[in-house]
Amino acid sequence: MSGWWYFLGLVPFGGLVLIVRYASAGTTCPNRYGARI
Repeated sequence: MSGWWYFLGLVPFGGLVLIVRYASAGTTCPNRYGARI
């Protein structure tokens, strides 16, 4: 198998990791944008 097949196999996994990271809660303390709502 060429390297492209390995890359295509990892793309859905990478997308899933990003979705989990973006959906997780952020920090609870105030930051430079102000307090949490």
